[in-house]
Amino acid sequence: MFLLTYSLEIIILTGASTVLECFDNLKLSESNQTLLRKLGVKLVQRLGLTFLKPKVAKWRYQRGFRSLAANLQFSAGGAVAQKKINATAVTEEENEEEEYDIPGEVEHVVEQLLIGLKDKDTIVRWSAAKGIGRLTGRLPKELADDVVGSVLECFSFQETDNSWHGGCLALAELGRRGLLLPSRLSEG
Repeated sequence: MFLLTYSLEIIILTGASTVLECFDNLKLSESNQTLLRKLGVKLVQRLGLTFLKPKVAKWRYQRGFRSLAANLQFSAGGAVAQKKINATAVTEEENEEEEYDIPGEVEHVVEQLLIGLKDKDTIVRWSAAKGIGRLTGRLPKELADDVVGSVLECFSFQETDNSWHGGCLALAELGRRGLLLPSRLSEG
């Protein structure tokens, strides 16, 4: 069973690279049909996910408790509880820092999704924002921070309203998934 699973994974990875290459030759992002552009963004997103390990980012922002009473009780614990949490977070971060190779295709996929954020139709921008969120959740912290930086570049004065809207959608998706770290918020 392991051999079959491993061989299927190799076939999918090899095929994904080929499909991505063929997709680039089609230039669907230049099509006049909204549905084609939307499905193209979704395909690129799914192909990008095949190149990354299916894991939840351990570095993502963990908000407090859902209950206000639990939050207030936790904050009443004071600085001692906060020091314990910080120490635990540092050791978890050190344990989590297992590096693995990110294929070059992932960078190309992120570029395509960033182009999708600037599309003229909202549904395409929304699909691209969802793809940015999904991919970023599987990346190591440093690379995910680069993606957030690229999304923030959508907010330059030379960009169109569509780009600004796509950037807002992407930031909302990243925030919803806990992938916007508080250290990045001061730059906005």
